[in-house]
Amino acid sequence: MTSNKKIILDWYDGIVEGFIEALDKEDWVYVKLVAWDMANNLKVYCVLDVDKFNMNVFFNFFEHQKPEFPTWVPSKLTDKEQYLINIFLKNLFDLSTKKKLVISNDIEQGVIKTHNVNSNNLYYKDINYDIEAIANMSNENLQEWLNLFT
Repeated sequence: MTSNKKIILDWYDGIVEGFIEALDKEDWVYVKLVAWDMANNLKVYCVLDVDKFNMNVFFNFFEHQKPEFPTWVPSKLTDKEQYLINIFLKNLFDLSTKKKLVISNDIEQGVIKTHNVNSNNLYYKDINYDIEAIANMSNENLQEWLNLFT
């Protein structure tokens, strides 16, 4: 997933949330860290494809700043900008039919394993988990869950 352009919405020892330009340089992917196994240096991201039209919608939210690439970190957002971004991301996530879970050491450099998700939920040990809830798993359960995919 190596790319020239990135938009960082949140960062902690790597992208926590943001957009990465797709290899074809036409579309983008939205990535959000949902779990992190620090002991084995594995991160689980929810990844959504974002077409050029929706990225243009996203860029139009910013009234006082223009993207600066290769890496852009929007800063000093107005309340209006933050509100529009939050609604955009929620709708993007809720309406996407092609969610993927990606396991990676570094999402910017490559992917270890991809798992397609057909809804906002996953099943683990016959329990239905909201994708966001994966981040709240204990380390032991997270490791067991990761072992299903690696």
